[in-house]
Amino acid sequence: YNDLAAGGCPISGPQFAVGQSTQVYPGGSTACLDSDEYFFQVVKGRLDKLMVFFQGGGACWNKLSYDADLCQTEVEAQSMTGILSSSNIANPYWDYTKVVVTYCSGDMHAGNT
Repeated sequence: YNDLAAGGCPISGPQFAVGQSTQVYPGGSTACLDSDEYFFQVVKGRLDKLMVFFQGGGACWNKLSYDADLCQTEVEAQSMTGILSSSNIANPYWDYTKVVVTYCSGDMHAGNT
């Protein structure tokens, strides 16, 4: 989906099917480290439940780490399995709306929750 200029990205719109992954292209100056167009993924589920998933991919600090392929430089769609599965009712998050922050920028996500 890449029509953000037409008034935002309403998850209630027909382009977001329940349980299906939709690639959203935010446009502007967003790009991957290799200049590919960036997208993130949205899987529509319950509108009162949200999971934000940060895709892994390494980290690059300089040209040496970039040349050594220590980070993901091209955007790749995340497989919707495991905790991201919308079809496995044994998954406690199966009916959540999921936003997958795809990784291709060389920076690093870290945290403790």
